[in-house]
Amino acid sequence: HNMELTPAIREYAEQKLGGIISRLDKDKNSTLEIELGITTKHHKHGDMYKAKATATIGSRRVHVESITSEMYKSIDELKDKLDDELAHSGDKKRSIMRSIARRFKSLIKRN
Repeated sequence: HNMELTPAIREYAEQKLGGIISRLDKDKNSTLEIELGITTKHHKHGDMYKAKATATIGSRRVHVESITSEMYKSIDELKDKLDDELAHSGDKKRSIMRSIARRFKSLIKRN
């Protein structure tokens, strides 16, 4: 199904995702693609609204999707999922770097 992107929906999405967008803007090698639409996968429940986002930060790619009975709810859920994924991937990268640093430090102490 095609869906008209109203100014109200656009403004709501920009407001909700603004913090994520400004964080990604700090990294020149990052992009954020957002797709909003109606899906017929759950036709027994009436129209279902889908919000998808793909964030690319350097060589890392994060993809999240939300499908609910309301567009605004889908955008809210998408924002929460994207926040969680970006935070998790950043934490993972930090913990790997700390692990490498600890190993390096123990090697230096031995010599």
